[in-house]
Amino acid sequence: AHLGADAAPSCPIGVWRLEVRGEPPTLADDLVESLLGRFPSAPSFWQPLHRAFALQLHLSIHTTQPSSGFILSTEALARCTVTGASLLVTCHVEPCDS
Repeated sequence: AHLGADAAPSCPIGVWRLEVRGEPPTLADDLVESLLGRFPSAPSFWQPLHRAFALQLHLSIHTTQPSSGFILSTEALARCTVTGASLLVTCHVEPCDS
């Protein structure tokens, strides 16, 4: 079936893209706090957004070290959880310039 422009479902679609970057030895926890610290941590702030939109947090790690990982503390995970957003983590291994 095909939906014409006037028959398209009415739903809010959009992206707010905020980015933080860090270089070693910056910890993943510090980057999460740097990003989410811009917003209130109270669930009352996030609940209306969560009801109106499909919230997603994307953590994208870029490294030159194969098989490297990172640790998120329970505090950083709690900071993510209070948003009500799903969490997507991707790791990208990039070749060294040497």
